[in-house]
Amino acid sequence: MTLAGLSPAGALIVRAGEPMVLRVTLARSDGTPQDLIGRTFAASFRRSRATAPFLMIEGELASDGLSIMVPIKAEVASQIYSVGATEAISYDIVELSGNASISRWSARVSVDVGPDFPTDQPPVWLDLPYSEARVLPHSIVVTERGATGLGQEDRLFLSGRIPEATTDAMDAYYTGLSEQASAPLAQAAQEARDTALIAAGRSSDAQQLAEAAAQTALFGNVYADAAAGAAATPDGEEFVAYGPEGSYATRYRMVAGVPVAQDSYPNRTALDAQAAAVQRTEQSKSADRPMHSLENATGMAVADFYEKGTVSPGLNAGGPPSPDEPYEEGISGFYTASGFRPFAFDDDGWDLPGGARMEPGPKGVQIIQRDGSVALGGSEAENLADITPICGGDLALVSDRPLPFHVPALFKVRSDDEPAIVTIASRKGLPSTGTIISASGGTILLDPAKIGAATSITIRRKGDRGSYLTRTLVSRVKQVPVTGSPPITLFVQGDSITNRQTALFIKSLLEYWGYVPSFVGTMLGEGSGSTPGVLGEGREGWALQDWLGIEQDSDWTDVVPSGGEAAYLALVNGDKLRWHPALNSDLASGSQCPIVTVGGVQYRYDFAFYLARFSLATPTCFVINLGMNDLLEKTAETSLAQVISGYTYLLDEYRRVAPTAKIVLWATDMPSSALGDANWSEWAAILAAIEKIVRDRQTAGDANIRLCSAWLHQSPEPGGWTASASAIDAATGFATATITDGVHPIGIGRDQQFEAVAAVIANFF
Repeated sequence: MTLAGLSPAGALIVRAGEPMVLRVTLARSDGTPQDLIGRTFAASFRRSRATAPFLMIEGELASDGLSIMVPIKAEVASQIYSVGATEAISYDIVELSGNASISRWSARVSVDVGPDFPTDQPPVWLDLPYSEARVLPHSIVVTERGATGLGQEDRLFLSGRIPEATTDAMDAYYTGLSEQASAPLAQAAQEARDTALIAAGRSSDAQQLAEAAAQTALFGNVYADAAAGAAATPDGEEFVAYGPEGSYATRYRMVAGVPVAQDSYPNRTALDAQAAAVQRTEQSKSADRPMHSLENATGMAVADFYEKGTVSPGLNAGGPPSPDEPYEEGISGFYTASGFRPFAFDDDGWDLPGGARMEPGPKGVQIIQRDGSVALGGSEAENLADITPICGGDLALVSDRPLPFHVPALFKVRSDDEPAIVTIASRKGLPSTGTIISASGGTILLDPAKIGAATSITIRRKGDRGSYLTRTLVSRVKQVPVTGSPPITLFVQGDSITNRQTALFIKSLLEYWGYVPSFVGTMLGEGSGSTPGVLGEGREGWALQDWLGIEQDSDWTDVVPSGGEAAYLALVNGDKLRWHPALNSDLASGSQCPIVTVGGVQYRYDFAFYLARFSLATPTCFVINLGMNDLLEKTAETSLAQVISGYTYLLDEYRRVAPTAKIVLWATDMPSSALGDANWSEWAAILAAIEKIVRDRQTAGDANIRLCSAWLHQSPEPGGWTASASAIDAATGFATATITDGVHPIGIGRDQQFEAVAAVIANFF
């Protein structure tokens, strides 16, 4: 058989802080747009797994009556982003006409970071030709056209006011009306003008009379209010009425018997008032009261002048602080448009974000951090390096080999300066001996014969003898070979790092230690020499978003259809990568993963469905390594959010299908190179997030989940990574080399990470 894929419908893309307008057009069966006058609509945003919205935005009718415009302001876009960054969300176009709410369209929302626009920037739309997208079965058709409907010339012709439906006839009609209507009004305006000139001092009454005459000449008869104008004006025509408050007059269009405001106009008095809005106000002298103020027409102060300072919306220079400010008396500062003060200053120095201060020091200006360390400038205090550690809560060894612990891989920030001393201590008890080893760099080899049930790690910053960081790890040592040939059914899932011999090495080690492992999956991982690969799901290029089906890109393009299992299994690995094997269109099957749409069909990631359709045994052990492609494909904020959300969904799904199965999450190291160091800080944040996910589930009572800190047991130094070398130097016999792949370990680097993972599995069984 042939597998034929479908193109997915696009999602609504919302970027944080970026205002936008969503145009909604409803088409009839013949493709022409419906007349939406008198109908109301709203956009409803909700979490995809929920039915109740967390946000509703009312739509506004476009001037042609054929579209609804939904304005999404910058701060609203940020609100949508804050929810969508960690959860799958969808939106619905809901018609609110009558007494019922009817959903007219539903689709998912894709969020992303946006530009740094001012948060109060409004969305803007223009009634110009636009693109309309219609979703048809299996494809998306986009047609380019402008607004349609009866033009004004058509309506004048049908009402019998012009002889033909042309713009020339319409212009002639309006010209005649203008000449007839304006003559007496212009004369009245001239008379009013003469009266105003004669009156001494141009009295207020004369000004108002002239103004009224001029308005009449411009607008025709001006009604007393909107109700009076509506009663005398047919649908489709416009009229002008005085008010409402704040406007001299407003122009309305009658739509379905209702006056709809089109524009408003100020009078001369309003303009003069605005010109005189800023006035100088005298104040009595006081430490907390301004000597002078500039106020606008509403009485709001736009600037205050004190005896020793000035305060305006963006600046406080020497004036008293706001009552809401967290700073002490005498603090000044600059403000952003949103009211945030990025830094402030007083008589002693500048306060900076995070509690730091800029002060004069013995060697010039210096920036002092909250903890007293100097971030910039000379001081007696040392600059303190970040020694934040990243380490899982478990330590797993097997009795036939030592476990390497690479000190440089422990820290969130890498440095060759070795800023801290790391000590590992463990007591096994008599007659065996314990161990205590300290190092500021390099590798510590942990002897399984000297490791007890608890092992402590302490980290002391060099030069600091007052305090240190400490953590106690649960340490386990499995005596091998084991007896009884215990069976293990493993599901090995991941990306290219997993595909490149993970299952093969785990199989070899477990068999060597006496286990009988079997593997489930639809793809063979890479083999070694004449040794074939092992079944699993190591998919090159796949991120957590790909596994859940949330994003469909070049990594995969289609879903394996029901009945297409045999044809899919017959494909080579390169072709299998393009087909998703675990998306189920039965949304009521029990999976709680996000609902995704592919080719117009809704699916969920469903592991029980995956096992059943390929007749696979339920695993007794999951071995999962994901997140690297999320890092490589997205920004730091997005990749971190995807890893946290994605792992949460996957782990919940695996616990639904296999409540007591063992779960091992693991992650690899990055090399000590320019390439590896460039990504390490972002990867370190992801590792810390994964460690917290596992720790939280253990605290909640799941004793069958562990994190293998493989990055600690795998050297970041050259030797286990792909490098490009120059020609060998004849004098020394050495060649100059640089690491060219900062993601995939090779050789001994690969051996070390697989030994650490296999040791965790062995200590589970």
